[in-house]
Amino acid sequence: MANSKYVILMAQYNIWQNDAILSASSKLTNEERRDDFGVSFGSIHDCFINILAGDHLWLNRFDDDSSTISDLQNSIDSLENWQDFVINRKKFDTIILNWARGVNDAWFDGELTWHSQSLGVELTKPNSQLAIEMFNRQSHLRGQIHGLLVVAGFGAKDTSVNHMPMQFVA
Repeated sequence: MANSKYVILMAQYNIWQNDAILSASSKLTNEERRDDFGVSFGSIHDCFINILAGDHLWLNRFDDDSSTISDLQNSIDSLENWQDFVINRKKFDTIILNWARGVNDAWFDGELTWHSQSLGVELTKPNSQLAIEMFNRQSHLRGQIHGLLVVAGFGAKDTSVNHMPMQFVA
């Protein structure tokens, strides 16, 4: 199961992979980022919104910190201006990394109870499983964006954790 070393590694991986897809997506026009490709959330634009919204929701649950939710609308609003969104995404990636560096191993032995809006029920799950879920969800949705970027002709960047450049492992 997850522990503090795992979440630090995955937060670093998150920064690396977001940097790659943000850079490649910057080569597209706003209209191209909004084209509906039939993936889970339709467009690259909507996948980016969903990843960011999920990150805000999970950190809010983990830290019981409503500031991440209040910052969410600002981050989503910033997607209208691509450069502002890139800045906000990178800022939130740093917040995730700081959370990962600050969480202690005892936290992973606990549980979290929350109301799932998507299922309409209250759920209780182990914190270690939920930390894995947050990072797995990011990777899954980034994979959709990555695939769309490859189709758009912007080439595949390496996505293996084992190939993460040292500059992202700090």
